[in-house]
Amino acid sequence: MSWGGKRDGAGRKSEPRLTQEEVEALIQEQGGLCALCSEPGSVGGLVVDIDGLRKSVRGLLHPKCKEFLALGRDNPRRFQMAITYLEQRAAAPPRVIARPGPVRRVGVPIPEDFAR
Repeated sequence: MSWGGKRDGAGRKSEPRLTQEEVEALIQEQGGLCALCSEPGSVGGLVVDIDGLRKSVRGLLHPKCKEFLALGRDNPRRFQMAITYLEQRAAAPPRVIARPGPVRRVGVPIPEDFAR
């Protein structure tokens, strides 16, 4: 018996499995580049990205690019909202963050470093 008390393999979702030839064909098709950021495979290499709903292979990604998609829960609307947010903030004037000056207590002289 495995963890959770289920028989081995019970309740597991089947994911598409690629042969070495299929992986090599994807690498060729993508030119050795990540399908998301279009940069070459790095030290971590490229990993298979699977569409969880359709149970199909979408492409090869850097591990960090795959994590990025997972953060957005593979939801295009979330990513569009993030793009809109970044575009709006880039066009807006920078916000000035007011930093409070040194606190001065009544009757306590200000040190010379702060008096300037």
